[in-house]
Amino acid sequence: MIATLGSGPRAAGRREAVTRTRARLNVATLNMRGSGLVRSDGSSDKWLLINQLMRDQRIAVLAVQEAHLPQSRIDNLNSLFSASLLIVGSEDPTNPTAARGVATVFNRRLINVDNVRVTVTVPGRAILTEFMWSKGTTLKVENIYAPNDMAESAAFWGTLRLQWEASASRRPDLLLGDFNVVTEPLDRLPARNDHADTVASLNELLACANMSDAWRMMHDRRRDFTFLQVATNSQSRIDRAYVTRTKHRCVVDVRHEDAGIPTDHRLVILELANYDAPYVGTGRWRMHTMLLADKEFLKQVQQRGMKLQNDLQQMGERTRDTNVQTLYAKMAKDRARERVPKMQKRIEGLRVARDNLLNRPLEATEGITPRTDDEDVRAEAALLQDRIAKLEIKRFGHKRHAVAARDWLEGETICKYWTKVNAAPKEDETIYEMAVPVSEPQKMTPAFRTQRHGQIASVGHCNR
Repeated sequence: MIATLGSGPRAAGRREAVTRTRARLNVATLNMRGSGLVRSDGSSDKWLLINQLMRDQRIAVLAVQEAHLPQSRIDNLNSLFSASLLIVGSEDPTNPTAARGVATVFNRRLINVDNVRVTVTVPGRAILTEFMWSKGTTLKVENIYAPNDMAESAAFWGTLRLQWEASASRRPDLLLGDFNVVTEPLDRLPARNDHADTVASLNELLACANMSDAWRMMHDRRRDFTFLQVATNSQSRIDRAYVTRTKHRCVVDVRHEDAGIPTDHRLVILELANYDAPYVGTGRWRMHTMLLADKEFLKQVQQRGMKLQNDLQQMGERTRDTNVQTLYAKMAKDRARERVPKMQKRIEGLRVARDNLLNRPLEATEGITPRTDDEDVRAEAALLQDRIAKLEIKRFGHKRHAVAARDWLEGETICKYWTKVNAAPKEDETIYEMAVPVSEPQKMTPAFRTQRHGQIASVGHCNR
C-alpha cells in the first residue's frame, strides 16, 4: 500500500515549502512497549510523553515499534497533535490494539510533512516513508519490528530482500527499529551467537542495499546495549540503525539514550547532516525553566541581584566586555551552571560507571569472552542501567509537570506562550546562496554559514 499525505485540493494551494527542515536531522527509534492507557480523546500518557520527547530531544523522525495503534487511534492522535506531530502507521492485521504495530512520527516543528509518501511493506511489521529533507533532497526511512521467533524472523528478512531486489524505489536510505536479533556476539550480554539462518538472512538483506551498522561506524567495537531483560540481567543491542553507503558521510553521531518513558528499551538517535545546506548556529543562551522552582536559586537571585545592582552603579564607561547585558547574563549563568547539572551529573556518573563496566579489557585467561559476561558483573550492569532509566523517567516527569502547569496557567490566556503554541508553522527562510553586489559581473557565491551571509549582507548594505 502506497499513500501520499498532504496532497489533494487543499495542499495544492499551499506554497511548496511550509515548514523549515533543518540541515541537521535527528532520526530515532524506540520500542514503546504498547501505547498505554487510552483516554477519551484517543491520547495516552505515553503519547503525551512521545510529543515531549521529540520536542526536547529535537527529534525530527521517530520510528516506534509495538505501537498497538489501529487506524482510528492514529486519526485521533493526528487530530490531537495536529500542530506538532504527524503520525503514520501500520497496525497488526489480527490484533491491532494489543500486538505488534509500527508507527513513524514526524515532528512538524522541524520537518516539512507535505507530500510524505507512505508504503506499508509488511503489515504491522514494516513501513517505508519518504519525505523532503531539504532543497532537492529526499530521505527514505524504513521502520521495522522483526518477529521474535527466529524462523519467522528469517522469513521476514527474506520478504524484505525480495521487495528491495524487485524495485529500487523500495530500498530505504535508513533501516531502523527493533531487529530482535544481533549479528555478532559482542552485542549480547552474555555474549553468544544468534540463530545462524536468521543472521544470514539479515546479512543478505543488508548486502542487497549496501547498508552498514551506524553504531559500529561511529563506535567501532565499543559495547553498549538498548534492551535489558530484568529477570535474567541479560542485555542486547537489538535496537539499531543501518545506513546506505551513499549516506555514510551524512552520519554525524549515533547515541543510545534513556527515553524517560516507561519501556524496557532505550532510544537510539542517529544524527544526520546535510552538507548541501548552510550551517545555522544554536541561537542565544537562556535560563532553564527548572530554575524557577529552585528555592536556593530564588534566594541567591536576591543576593546576586543586589550585588549586580551595586556593580551596575559602580560601572564606569560602557565597554564591549563590561556592560549591563554582560553583567546580568553572568549572574544568571553562574547559578544555572551550579543547579541544572545536579541530577544530570548523577546520571552521567552512573553512565560512566556502566560504560566502564561493559567495556573492560579482555583477560588472556578468558579467550574471546569479555569479563562483563561474569554473572556478578552482569547483575551490576543491569542495576546501573535500571537506576539510570528511573532517574531519566523522574527528570522527564519534572519537565512534563512544568509544561502542564504552564499550559494550565497560560494556555487560555492571550500571551506570548499562547501565541507561540498556536502559531502557524514558519516558512522555510533558509538562504542557500547570496549574490555579492560589489562583484562584476554579479555572481552567486555559495556561503555555508549564516555568519558569512550576515557579512555579505552588511557589505552590500554599506555600499548602497
